[in-house]
Amino acid sequence: MTITARLPRLRFKDKEVDFMRKSRKKFFIPILVIPILVIVLLAVSVYGFLVYWDNHGMITKVDSIEEVAEYGATDFFPTDYQDYNNVHFVKNNRFHLISESESITMKITDPEKFESLKADIARKYGENDFFGNEPFEYKSTVFRAVTDGKLGYPKQIGFVGISESEKAIYYLWFYDFDLDSIGDMKDFIIKNFNQTI
Repeated sequence: MTITARLPRLRFKDKEVDFMRKSRKKFFIPILVIPILVIVLLAVSVYGFLVYWDNHGMITKVDSIEEVAEYGATDFFPTDYQDYNNVHFVKNNRFHLISESESITMKITDPEKFESLKADIARKYGENDFFGNEPFEYKSTVFRAVTDGKLGYPKQIGFVGISESEKAIYYLWFYDFDLDSIGDMKDFIIKNFNQTI
């Protein structure tokens, strides 16, 4: 036999007051509000995380291209990079909602060999953009797309940049298996390589 205690009903100015009903209403509102607040905060946190990784990614500085290059990128970068005085590699992985992109920047700053590097690029890629576009300038460097990689444009694309003011050569490699179009090349460089150039 179960005994339950019940608060008495009292009459107040000819109205009957049920204390249990009033207390249930007071607890019911916070019980609904707390889970809703938790869900909203969780959604905002996840959204913020995705926006951050989409815009910034995870930047890694490395010592050699073999450490980071995948998907045929090793064929794009110069194999004799150890012969130059000042070479930097940076890899940036950006995580999107359902995919991941990878960009690799190689910067060679060697004033003594700058002219021979430019001549090598002209010999290998010619003077024109791979797609027939005009070269464009960004951060005092003239860039042009020079290859579309083994998987083809736009999933893979390689750029070469020449900075006369810095006496530097940039090799930029981009890979995203889910990418269907690129659009304006300068905007693409700004979006994907801004932090590593």
